[in-house]
Amino acid sequence: MRSPIGVVALSSQEMTPASAHDPQPKLLKSHCSERVRDYFAHHPLVVAMVGWLIILLIHRLVIYWIDDIALLDLTRSEILFFTLLLVGGILFSIFFSQTIKRHNIRTEQKIEEINQKSDQLHSVGLLGLSRATAARDKTMSLHLRRVGLLSETLGRSLSKNPKYKDYITEQYLADLRLAAELHDVGRIGISDSVLCNPGGLTNAEYETMKMHVIIGGDIIAEMQRTLPFRSYYSLAKEVTYHHHQHWDGTGYPNVLKAEDGSDNDSYFIDNGVGEPLKGKEIPLSARIVAVTDAYDAMVSRRRYRDRITHDEACSIINEKSGTHYDPDVVNAFNDVKDEMHRVVLEIRD
Repeated sequence: MRSPIGVVALSSQEMTPASAHDPQPKLLKSHCSERVRDYFAHHPLVVAMVGWLIILLIHRLVIYWIDDIALLDLTRSEILFFTLLLVGGILFSIFFSQTIKRHNIRTEQKIEEINQKSDQLHSVGLLGLSRATAARDKTMSLHLRRVGLLSETLGRSLSKNPKYKDYITEQYLADLRLAAELHDVGRIGISDSVLCNPGGLTNAEYETMKMHVIIGGDIIAEMQRTLPFRSYYSLAKEVTYHHHQHWDGTGYPNVLKAEDGSDNDSYFIDNGVGEPLKGKEIPLSARIVAVTDAYDAMVSRRRYRDRITHDEACSIINEKSGTHYDPDVVNAFNDVKDEMHRVVLEIRD
């Protein structure tokens, strides 16, 4: 039987924004008024003609009812009046539509400004979380920064592949850089005796260290509940959960696909039933960070081992292409490996 991981299994109800619980009549009224304003703004002539025809019809029906005059039997004064009324209605509708358009533009500008400020605040908060993680383990500060830059560089290289050029946009790369800096945020929940162990980890300690991907993913998933429409939360959750999963289905956490085949809002630990995520079932963002995280770890000094050379690290990554790493990502890595080496040298421990 599959069991949910901590608080990772989020129901669709939990992922619903708070605004969805507002009274339905209020939402319906607001939606209808917006539809009316938009129609006025884009179809002023139609609105003017419809209004004119309604007034003309009401006038003729009243005259017909009172004086029994034919509906289309108009006097010269009536023709002049309704002609002037039509012209005036058209001019007023055009003026009104332009007013609505200007109002909509100002509103959109204000919303965009608010969204930009909100993004900045949340980016600062996420980076603060990353810095807090680094504060627990002094060796991590520059590593997190480098992995962010390396992931953006590798993602840009991968975007040149026709299979990914429409998927990897500039916004995706910006989100990926931020998400990559948070890939080890779960280490904040690992005890100092394990996290700061100067020697090699025992099997039990290594199992404890593995939990950082679950802890980190849970943290990001909880934050995503507050603003589910922010794209960087989605990438950050993918990266934190999956950056230690391997292309061939090994690695950790051993996470199974949802039974309905949907994208995971619920994650399950493999207990030997079914198959874990593998290949392209692993999110692309995590497949990119898997390479950049491993590369930077190999060419950086750690408390329990020294660094290896750039060429040795590149050789290991290529050897594990198709087993640990996505072959497409490794090919993109080979195209920019010298540039990535420069990033490491510029921000060295």
